[in-house]
Formats: sequence, structure tokens, C-alpha cells
Amino acid sequence: MAHSADDLGIIGKSKAWFDFLTRARFIRFGMVAGFSGAVYFVAVFIFSEFAGISPGIASALAYCAAIPANFLGQKLFTFRSTNKPIHEIGPYLLLQVVNIAISGLTMSLLVNQLGAPVLVGGAGVILTISVVSYLSMALIFSNRPRETSRQSGGER
Repeated sequence: MAHSADDLGIIGKSKAWFDFLTRARFIRFGMVAGFSGAVYFVAVFIFSEFAGISPGIASALAYCAAIPANFLGQKLFTFRSTNKPIHEIGPYLLLQVVNIAISGLTMSLLVNQLGAPVLVGGAGVILTISVVSYLSMALIFSNRPRETSRQSGGER
């Protein structure tokens, strides 16, 4: 006897909705980013409130604390990469350095040069970094074979 969608119950409907959402890679990207953001917020709160670290340094430390969660989530869940992490961690960490630079430059341009409110600057940073990260991670975590020194002509 087949069951209709109405017969699934709350658990079945929740699972069906989650399955639908996770089919789209950009939605998975956003889910991982949201989780990483939560790690960041918890870490920044702990560093600033409990450890007494200044907010700027606490923010940088919290950003670093969120990197492993984001790397693993994007690699395994969003892009479903089967490559060895050693091939992807270097470009991923370089992307994080670029993102930090983009963050400062975008905020400075929007707020200091164009006179936008800080919240608008923050939204600009989030939008810019999201686009750059998504496109970059699509390349970093692609499942194409990596060329080794032997494949490219050998070791010397």
C-alpha cells in the first residue's frame, strides 16, 4: 500500500523537506556557512566574555576557530569532494586570507569612501565574500584528478 505525502507525518515531511533542500549545492553552501557562523559567534562570545580578550582579537580567533568546521562542511557536504584533504587545504586557507582582505577592503570602500552605514558595509562584505567563496570553493573542491609531479613530466 503506497502512502501519499499527506500520510508521512511530521518526521517524514521534515525528512522530505531536508532532502529537497540539500539537493541544491548553493543551499548546502548556505547551510554550512550558517553553521560556521554559529561556531564563530559562540567562539567570539567565549573569547571576549569569558577569556577577556579584546573584541577585535576575539573576532580573529573566532574566525580561525570556525575554519575547520567550514572546511569540512564545504568539502564533505556542500561540494561532496572525494579528493584528499591535503590537496585542498592549501588553496582553502589561501582563500580565507583573501576573504579577510576582501572584508577589510569592502568595508572600507563602502563605509569610509562611500559613506554607507556600517550595517550596509557588513552586508556588502557578506555578499562579496559569499560569491567569491562559492566560486572559489567550487574549483578547490572539484573532484577532478590532481596532477602530480610524475604525471607532469617527472621528478628531478
